[in-house]
Amino acid sequence: MIHASQIKTRSSIIDKMDDDILKIARKQGVEMVIDDLQEISAVYKELLNDKPAKLLVIVDEGCTSEVGFMKKMAENSRQGLRKAEAIVVNTLGKRLEVNFYIRRFKLDHPIAVFKTEKEGLAWLKNIKLVKLILPQNFLMKNLAQFVQALPKAELHLHIEGSFEPELMFEIAKRNNISIPFNSVEEVKAAYKFNNLQEFLDIYYAGANVLITEQDFFDLTWAYLIKVHSQNVKHVELFFDPQTHTERGVEFHTVLLGIYKALEQGEKELGISFRLIMSYLRHLSEESAFETFNQSLPFKDLIDGVGLDSSEVGNPPEKFEKVFQASAEEGYKLCAHAGEEGPAEYIWGALDILRVDRIDHGNRCLDDEKLVERLVKEQMPLTLCPLSNLELKVIQDLKDFPLKSMMELGLLVTLHSDDPAYFGGYMNENFIETAKAIDLSKEEIGTLMKNGFEASWLTTEEKEKWKVEIDAFAKEY
Repeated sequence: MIHASQIKTRSSIIDKMDDDILKIARKQGVEMVIDDLQEISAVYKELLNDKPAKLLVIVDEGCTSEVGFMKKMAENSRQGLRKAEAIVVNTLGKRLEVNFYIRRFKLDHPIAVFKTEKEGLAWLKNIKLVKLILPQNFLMKNLAQFVQALPKAELHLHIEGSFEPELMFEIAKRNNISIPFNSVEEVKAAYKFNNLQEFLDIYYAGANVLITEQDFFDLTWAYLIKVHSQNVKHVELFFDPQTHTERGVEFHTVLLGIYKALEQGEKELGISFRLIMSYLRHLSEESAFETFNQSLPFKDLIDGVGLDSSEVGNPPEKFEKVFQASAEEGYKLCAHAGEEGPAEYIWGALDILRVDRIDHGNRCLDDEKLVERLVKEQMPLTLCPLSNLELKVIQDLKDFPLKSMMELGLLVTLHSDDPAYFGGYMNENFIETAKAIDLSKEEIGTLMKNGFEASWLTTEEKEKWKVEIDAFAKEY
């Protein structure tokens, strides 16, 4: 780190300036003064792995250099330079060109541009803090590397929702089942939804090609290979028995195909796992009880039960008895609540179903008392940003309420939900969310640790991974 007492100038323009500007810069905490556009890249590299640097940039070569500097700022902003802010003291440039680049690249950073040193000096004397140009000191390419390198836990993943079009075609051909698409491209084009129900219609149609134990093994193995490439170390995945048993596929066929792949994944890929059997909420509780009874001979293979499918109109209390029976058999409990349904559904999941974890839970923000309770109990919420975007729960990823939830003290985690349909697995969810809402390295690390904390791993296993995340983040 270059300390304030070691401020150095990089060309003759500074020598011609009043010493007062350097004195004020030091007083404001500026750690480097740059007036040469060519030095910007060098400074980025010099500070890349260091602490935040306060920077005073002085451009004196007219509007060409000023515009060039703004292009550089805009380029790095698009690549993920977090809050790229600077003081630009310009002796010759024109505000018009600078404003053009701010609009073009949608830079929302407060960048002050002055035509004279005197104007800039007057402004500098009055500000309370020089803005940071490299608050987190890593560009977007480094963000992707950072996310990739950190160990991750995936807690909200529907295995049927990882069914990539290529594998769907392969299994459909193997089982001699016709599907209403002529190509992989047609399937991908169909993955456009306006709400949860439209998605579910296509989701269940795709699941129809899954018939044999090998089909379910291949589906699960393909997912494990993918997430292994993204450094996922632990998965707690959902499977929907009723989606298949209602088509005549035996319960044990579904379960054993998935479980054998998970066992092989733990042995060969080092991915630990828990398995969650979900009840479909658009069906009756009687149907859920049938699935519950089918599970009992295999309950040593199943860690918990969940509740998913169409939320609106299917409140948690509809499944009170089957959840009570599941708890009595030793299953852990979780439920989708507060995705499209109201905050009342989250209350129901807590008080009627007595869950250990809430899946989604975004709508808790509609109820202040509910937030207070979730914070007090540190009830995990498994959020799925790209899923919310594709299902129109939010209209723009910038609207994803993650930061507000973190600031309130909620135990929030990020996951992929149904990645084949929503355009992203774990890494994509972290990277795209970080870009959209400006997550810091520390916030990303916290979310990664939250994933393990919210898991059903042992306390010792959780601590192991959290320590590893902290150690890596400190060195990065």
